[in-house]
Amino acid sequence: MDQVEKVKIPVSLLSALYKDVLIDGSVPSAPTEKKTMNAVVVALESNHAIEKEANDLLNGILSACKLNSSNSVVVYSENEHATNWQFIKEHYVTSNIILFGISPVAFGLPINFPPFQIQKVDSIQFVASPALEDIMGDKSLKVKLWNSLKQIFTG
Repeated sequence: MDQVEKVKIPVSLLSALYKDVLIDGSVPSAPTEKKTMNAVVVALESNHAIEKEANDLLNGILSACKLNSSNSVVVYSENEHATNWQFIKEHYVTSNIILFGISPVAFGLPINFPPFQIQKVDSIQFVASPALEDIMGDKSLKVKLWNSLKQIFTG
Protein backbone atom coordinates (compact mmCIF):
# COMPACT_ATOMS: atom_id res chain seq x y z
CA MET A 1 0.00 0.00 0.00
CA ASP A 2 2.97 2.27 0.27
CA GLN A 3 3.38 2.52 -3.47
CA VAL A 4 1.42 4.90 -5.62
CA GLU A 5 0.17 3.33 -8.77
CA LYS A 6 0.31 5.45 -11.90
CA VAL A 7 -2.75 5.23 -14.06
CA LYS A 8 -2.88 6.70 -17.53
CA ILE A 9 -6.30 7.81 -18.68
CA PRO A 10 -6.80 8.60 -22.35
CA VAL A 11 -7.50 12.26 -23.13
CA SER A 12 -10.77 11.36 -24.88
CA LEU A 13 -12.05 9.74 -21.69
CA LEU A 14 -10.98 12.73 -19.56
CA SER A 15 -12.70 15.21 -21.85
CA ALA A 16 -15.86 13.09 -21.74
CA LEU A 17 -15.77 13.04 -17.94
CA TYR A 18 -15.27 16.82 -17.64
CA LYS A 19 -17.62 18.36 -20.16
CA ASP A 20 -18.32 21.32 -17.92
CA VAL A 21 -15.55 23.67 -16.93
CA LEU A 22 -14.43 23.23 -13.35
CA ILE A 23 -12.51 26.49 -13.21
CA ASP A 24 -13.48 29.42 -15.36
CA GLY A 25 -10.23 30.35 -17.02
CA SER A 26 -11.66 33.19 -19.05
CA VAL A 27 -10.10 36.58 -18.60
CA PRO A 28 -12.47 39.03 -16.94
CA SER A 29 -13.47 41.87 -19.18
CA ALA A 30 -11.63 45.10 -18.68
CA PRO A 31 -13.48 47.83 -16.86
CA THR A 32 -15.18 50.32 -19.08
CA GLU A 33 -12.64 52.40 -20.88
CA LYS A 34 -11.99 55.92 -19.75
CA LYS A 35 -13.31 58.57 -22.09
CA THR A 36 -10.68 60.86 -23.55
CA MET A 37 -11.81 64.48 -23.51
CA ASN A 38 -10.18 67.78 -24.38
CA ALA A 39 -11.79 69.25 -21.27
CA VAL A 40 -13.83 68.18 -18.30
CA VAL A 41 -16.03 70.86 -16.79
CA VAL A 42 -17.29 70.37 -13.25
CA ALA A 43 -20.08 72.74 -12.29
CA LEU A 44 -21.68 73.10 -8.90
CA GLU A 45 -25.44 73.25 -9.38
CA SER A 46 -26.99 75.03 -6.44
CA ASN A 47 -29.95 77.08 -7.62
CA HIS A 48 -32.36 75.45 -10.05
CA ALA A 49 -34.30 78.71 -10.53
CA ILE A 50 -31.55 80.24 -12.65
CA GLU A 51 -30.49 76.98 -14.23
CA LYS A 52 -31.37 77.99 -17.82
CA GLU A 53 -29.38 81.23 -17.72
CA ALA A 54 -26.40 79.45 -16.18
CA ASN A 55 -26.66 76.71 -18.78
CA ASP A 56 -26.77 79.30 -21.58
CA LEU A 57 -23.67 80.97 -20.14
CA LEU A 58 -21.86 77.64 -19.89
CA ASN A 59 -22.77 76.75 -23.49
CA GLY A 60 -21.42 80.12 -24.61
CA ILE A 61 -18.17 79.56 -22.72
CA LEU A 62 -17.75 76.08 -24.19
CA SER A 63 -18.50 77.32 -27.69
CA ALA A 64 -15.96 80.15 -27.38
CA CYS A 65 -13.35 77.55 -26.35
CA LYS A 66 -14.31 75.33 -29.31
CA LEU A 67 -15.56 72.66 -26.95
CA ASN A 68 -18.62 70.54 -27.65
CA SER A 69 -20.18 67.25 -26.61
CA SER A 70 -17.73 65.23 -28.72
CA ASN A 71 -14.57 66.62 -27.13
CA SER A 72 -15.67 67.67 -23.64
CA VAL A 73 -18.00 66.67 -20.87
CA VAL A 74 -19.86 68.68 -18.26
CA VAL A 75 -20.30 67.01 -14.89
CA TYR A 76 -22.91 68.66 -12.68
CA SER A 77 -22.61 68.25 -8.94
CA GLU A 78 -25.13 69.14 -6.25
CA ASN A 79 -22.47 69.63 -3.59
CA GLU A 80 -18.81 70.45 -3.89
CA HIS A 81 -17.67 67.14 -2.40
CA ALA A 82 -19.87 64.83 -4.51
CA THR A 83 -17.70 64.95 -7.63
CA ASN A 84 -14.00 64.92 -6.94
CA TRP A 85 -10.62 64.57 -8.56
CA GLN A 86 -10.54 60.81 -7.96
CA PHE A 87 -13.90 60.35 -9.73
CA ILE A 88 -12.72 62.32 -12.76
CA LYS A 89 -9.41 60.39 -12.94
CA GLU A 90 -11.31 57.09 -12.85
CA HIS A 91 -13.69 58.04 -15.66
CA TYR A 92 -11.90 60.46 -17.98
CA VAL A 93 -8.56 61.14 -19.60
CA THR A 94 -8.17 64.88 -20.06
CA SER A 95 -5.59 67.63 -20.14
CA ASN A 96 -7.90 70.39 -18.90
CA ILE A 97 -10.39 70.72 -16.06
CA ILE A 98 -12.53 73.77 -15.38
CA LEU A 99 -14.17 74.06 -11.96
CA PHE A 100 -17.22 76.27 -11.48
CA GLY A 101 -18.19 76.93 -7.88
CA ILE A 102 -15.91 74.25 -6.45
CA SER A 103 -12.66 75.08 -4.70
CA PRO A 104 -9.57 73.11 -5.75
CA VAL A 105 -9.16 71.65 -2.24
CA ALA A 106 -12.83 70.59 -2.03
CA PHE A 107 -12.33 68.93 -5.43
CA GLY A 108 -9.54 66.88 -3.89
CA LEU A 109 -6.47 68.63 -5.25
CA PRO A 110 -3.43 68.81 -2.98
CA ILE A 111 -3.15 72.59 -3.35
CA ASN A 112 -5.44 75.59 -3.33
CA PHE A 113 -5.10 78.38 -5.87
CA PRO A 114 -7.03 81.56 -6.58
CA PRO A 115 -9.85 81.79 -9.10
CA PHE A 116 -8.82 82.19 -12.74
CA GLN A 117 -5.22 81.13 -12.12
CA ILE A 118 -4.12 78.31 -14.41
CA GLN A 119 -2.58 75.60 -12.27
CA LYS A 120 -0.99 72.38 -13.49
CA VAL A 121 -1.41 69.23 -11.38
CA ASP A 122 -0.45 65.78 -12.72
CA SER A 123 0.00 67.22 -16.24
CA ILE A 124 -3.55 68.58 -16.20
CA GLN A 125 -4.32 72.28 -16.42
CA PHE A 126 -6.91 73.46 -13.91
CA VAL A 127 -8.88 76.68 -13.78
CA ALA A 128 -11.14 77.35 -10.81
CA SER A 129 -13.90 79.88 -11.17
CA PRO A 130 -16.77 81.21 -9.10
CA ALA A 131 -20.12 79.49 -9.71
CA LEU A 132 -21.85 80.16 -13.01
CA GLU A 133 -24.60 82.01 -11.14
CA ASP A 134 -21.99 84.42 -9.73
CA ILE A 135 -20.40 85.06 -13.12
CA MET A 136 -23.67 85.71 -14.95
CA GLY A 137 -24.20 89.22 -13.63
CA ASP A 138 -20.58 90.30 -13.32
CA LYS A 139 -18.80 91.34 -16.50
CA SER A 140 -15.40 91.65 -14.77
CA LEU A 141 -15.60 87.97 -13.69
CA LYS A 142 -16.50 86.94 -17.24
CA VAL A 143 -13.47 88.83 -18.58
CA LYS A 144 -11.14 87.22 -16.01
CA LEU A 145 -12.49 83.77 -16.85
CA TRP A 146 -12.16 84.34 -20.58
CA ASN A 147 -8.56 85.57 -20.20
CA SER A 148 -7.68 82.32 -18.41
CA LEU A 149 -9.53 80.06 -20.83
CA LYS A 150 -7.99 81.82 -23.84
CA GLN A 151 -4.53 80.80 -22.65
CA ILE A 152 -5.57 77.16 -22.55
CA PHE A 153 -7.88 76.70 -25.51
CA THR A 154 -6.81 79.29 -28.08
CA GLY A 155 -3.13 79.69 -27.29
